Amino acid sequence: MNEHTFRRALHNEVHARPPEPMSAPLAISHVVMLADAQAREASREHLQVLLRDHHLPVPDAYANHLRVDLGNWRLRWELHTEFVTWTFMTDAPSGLPRPDDYGLALAAPQQQWLAQLPGECLARINLRAKLTEDLADCEELHRQFREDSLVACQLAEGSATLHTDFQIGPDGCCACCCASASCRSDVLAAWCNA
Repeated sequence: MNEHTFRRALHNEVHARPPEPMSAPLAISHVVMLADAQAREASREHLQVLLRDHHLPVPDAYANHLRVDLGNWRLRWELHTEFVTWTFMTDAPSGLPRPDDYGLALAAPQQQWLAQLPGECLARINLRAKLTEDLADCEELHRQFREDSLVACQLAEGSATLHTDFQIGPDGCCACCCASASCRSDVLAAWCNA
């Protein structure tokens, strides 16, 4: 069989990033920035500024992903060929998220630094992960989303549900809520790291 020249490199890139261990309750914000070669290099420099400001070591010039604990929040940075992803995570209050709670993770980094992420924003998604004892009790959660575009699905063999309406809200983000009946970190990690 004739193998494409980039097959192994692509395979290794996709599988080089280990899943992020996480458990609910958690607030996650995932930002995807379209980046040409110049913006990708600027992204690396922007990451280095953040790490230096927190007195942390910077990755080497060849690193294409990084996970770092910044005290009350965590960052996962991934450099791809056409885009850069920034995933911000912080612990969240228990219970049903209030509408303002979806942006908790984006509130964690210094806002001027966040506003200067290099590239053009392709996606901004705020996800709230919460524990629940009854996955069927979704009525109050559904009131947080537009009913005419609400989508809900089961995950992890029925041990979690995901709810979203795919709308970009006033904060510029799409909101999602993952309700899990399990405190197993792999249930949340399987979906969030996909």
